Amino acid sequence: MSLSIQHLNADSTFLLAFSPASTTPAEEQGRLPGAFTILLDPWLVGRSSIFHPSFQYTKHTDKPHIDSLADIKQGIDLIIITQEKPDHCNRETLCSLPADKPVTILATPAAAKKIKSWNHFAPSHIHTLPPFKPSHPSTLTRIPLPPTTPTLRPGELTIAHLPAKHDLTRVHNALGITYHPPSPAAPTPDKPDPTPTLSLLYTPHGTPPSTIAPYTTAHLLPTHALPLTALLHGFNHEQNPACLGGEVMRGAPGGLELLRALGGRVRCWIAAHDGEVERGGWSVRWLRSRAFAAREVQGLVGAEGWGTEVVELGVGECVRLGG
Repeated sequence: MSLSIQHLNADSTFLLAFSPASTTPAEEQGRLPGAFTILLDPWLVGRSSIFHPSFQYTKHTDKPHIDSLADIKQGIDLIIITQEKPDHCNRETLCSLPADKPVTILATPAAAKKIKSWNHFAPSHIHTLPPFKPSHPSTLTRIPLPPTTPTLRPGELTIAHLPAKHDLTRVHNALGITYHPPSPAAPTPDKPDPTPTLSLLYTPHGTPPSTIAPYTTAHLLPTHALPLTALLHGFNHEQNPACLGGEVMRGAPGGLELLRALGGRVRCWIAAHDGEVERGGWSVRWLRSRAFAAREVQGLVGAEGWGTEVVELGVGECVRLGG
């Protein structure tokens, strides 16, 4: 069992390939029964602006790994859009997919509404990702993975949208994903399930530990999904004045807070949303940034006594994490 994570741009667009096998070549894993491929927040072309380009705009300076979603060779089972901001919910990129392509899009409420307004995809292909509430099991999106033989029980992929409280900018949310492939007969107290659960937390802007605490207690712990397989979280810290939204990126300090909340039980921390960009507009003059190199972050993690590996993927680079 494995999780392959490929960075498609220098920002926060990732291709996740969950596979029940760990030794199969990457190009074949998506075709295995029980495999599942997810595309996160695709932004490949154009620039992103908030309100108006004169207020703020952002443009990639590094060429993405691909120019269009049509260039992705392996099949995509699901596209997830975690925010309505154009650097996460990018119209030009998403609409590079043919309108009649039967791909499912799962998006946060504001993003789903925005995508539907484009009238490009069939409404039946766009689904809203509700905020996760432990007291309402239906708020955890569950996707069954059919067994390949009668001797196996179905697997399951789950997705949880974890919005931060009192977040007026709506950028400090998190996305939780777990993957359990089809496995032998149901476990019993005497024979627990030997198949581990892969788990990923994606929060490119960062989120307070209080955001993930209910999810950890209600889902990660009961499903034996810790240690977390991967944390996708920025290294760099960015701060605006309070009147312009305050903290933009929680960066390495915020990531360390999440690791501390998880007791250091994170196998791999991968940088997200840290690439070089061209910025413009009058609002950016007040933005204050503090960059952290991967080596520096690894030192901060090591000083806490945690065994988490810190990784910074280049454009197009991929890391495979086993179960």
